[in-house]
Amino acid sequence: MQAHLLQGLGVNAMTDLLRRCDRPSETRGAASTLFWTLGAKQVGKGAIIAWRDLILPALSGDAPAAALWPFEGTLAELRASHPITLCETYPAEAGTHLGIPPSDADGEDPFDATIGLFGMLEVATGQREESGPLDPTIQSLEGWMLGMRGTF
Repeated sequence: MQAHLLQGLGVNAMTDLLRRCDRPSETRGAASTLFWTLGAKQVGKGAIIAWRDLILPALSGDAPAAALWPFEGTLAELRASHPITLCETYPAEAGTHLGIPPSDADGEDPFDATIGLFGMLEVATGQREESGPLDPTIQSLEGWMLGMRGTF
């Protein structure tokens, strides 16, 4: 079912489409690729809607209301200069920081939004570093998950 996407993008496997922060770690499995928009484990439709309906409008205009972490600066810099700072979280990653294991083998949890919020609050209150990728090219092209320690 994914063969047409792989062929069209010239890659061998769906894992070739993962950003570095989407790859599995010692404590959790891989995230889903943003390029997949059909069936189970797709996040592409949600990403499209978020960018179209929330992120792009908030970032547009001469004086945008929001800034996008980590692309536009550190969390402290963005919080000081914008009323809204947008960031990405990965609930399965945030859950590992809080000692909450995924609820099933796929890493899905019915409380993903709540766990993601707890992960953001952990960073916002200084209980966890915002972190980020070690490679500035990855930061500027791929972005990162707030609170995920950078290993690239």
